[in-house]
Amino acid sequence: MNGDLIRDVFVKTEKNKFSSTISLKEEHDYAHYSLRQVLFPDLNAPIVGDAENPCAELVAGIQGKKALTTARATGIQWWSPSFPAIYSLTTELISPQGEIECSRVDRISFRDIQFDGKQLLLNGLPLSMDQIKGIKTLPLSVDQSLVERCNEDGSLVVIRIDQAADENSLAGAVERLRNSPSVIAWCTTSKSEFKLYSTLFGRLDGTRPILNGFNPR
Repeated sequence: MNGDLIRDVFVKTEKNKFSSTISLKEEHDYAHYSLRQVLFPDLNAPIVGDAENPCAELVAGIQGKKALTTARATGIQWWSPSFPAIYSLTTELISPQGEIECSRVDRISFRDIQFDGKQLLLNGLPLSMDQIKGIKTLPLSVDQSLVERCNEDGSLVVIRIDQAADENSLAGAVERLRNSPSVIAWCTTSKSEFKLYSTLFGRLDGTRPILNGFNPR
């Protein structure tokens, strides 16, 4: 099994629905290939459904080097600090002969984060000052394992850029962290950085707000 053909899986979630953009490695011909995705509650997180029956399952075709998938899911619970529900999304690349050519698992959650101009809203509800004080400021090079722990224990994270960052490195960090439910916002420290990076954040993510000058305690 070639585990390198699926380069990236970016997932956007709604209450009972998810969509994903699947990027494939360029150096391969995907004619007559297909993709299969299966969603289960993650066994290492609070159990929120039947661990033996999938919450969602789909098969999709491939056009070029990318694929877009959309599916409704059953029995979904929002991720929140009090109930950090996590799901495992398996994506399989199926060969024309029906064999699994490549497979990967992404841990995702269902939650919505917005900024109304005054405060952050998680799943439509304002975050209290006590919760906001608990938000952690982390450098751009944050360890992925630390973010995973925050995903699991319900901590809230703001990724803060404290100085000008190389655009390629920044893009890589966004792609690496954008499926993490604990990351509730990207933050710049100056208007010039906000103007410089907001387009990049919006293009690569678009699921969480981009703030300027936000200073969690």
